Amino acid sequence: MRIKPLPLRAELQDELNALKSAMASLRLAVGARDGVRRSDGNPTGDLKNLLALADLFCAHSHLSEATISNKITAHARLFSRIRENKGCTVKTFHAATTWFSENWPADLAWPKQITRPIAPANSARQRLLCLANTLAAHQGVTHWAISMRLAGKGDFFRRLENGTNPRTDTFEKMLQRFSDNWPADLEWPSEVSRPALRVEGGDA
Repeated sequence: MRIKPLPLRAELQDELNALKSAMASLRLAVGARDGVRRSDGNPTGDLKNLLALADLFCAHSHLSEATISNKITAHARLFSRIRENKGCTVKTFHAATTWFSENWPADLAWPKQITRPIAPANSARQRLLCLANTLAAHQGVTHWAISMRLAGKGDFFRRLENGTNPRTDTFEKMLQRFSDNWPADLEWPSEVSRPALRVEGGDA
């Protein structure tokens, strides 16, 4: 006859939950020191999820892992290092997952088994909306007019306001168009990094 364990009292359950939370924080701290990898050198579940995001994003966008790595870390070997079981730091891991979340294509479903970071206030979508609203207010027009001028269609910024996230190439193209056409008498918003102006005769 098996004896069923008695349920924990509420206060003991709270203490157990607090202990679990503390252990999770400790694992995160150790990961920040030693990098996100297991002692046997194999990728952790988190890193496998990161590779899964990279696979989906690259297949959808037709960009290489090296190109995406350059956008996240300014070097091309983030994903190749993970595949070689060399891991990465927690800071880099969070930077990569945040980048994917902010730049995830609107027509591609985010994997259900992977927790998606909450988009910060300065996400790609929010940065474009900030520029559009600032420019529209300065020129006394609506964002529909700005949308027609820069995107060739009137509902671009309306879709962003409704929660659609722009593709990476669309975001970079629109950001460049804002920069190239920004009025000299209007200060560029400090919360948005401004790309360099394209030289005359450069690529469109």
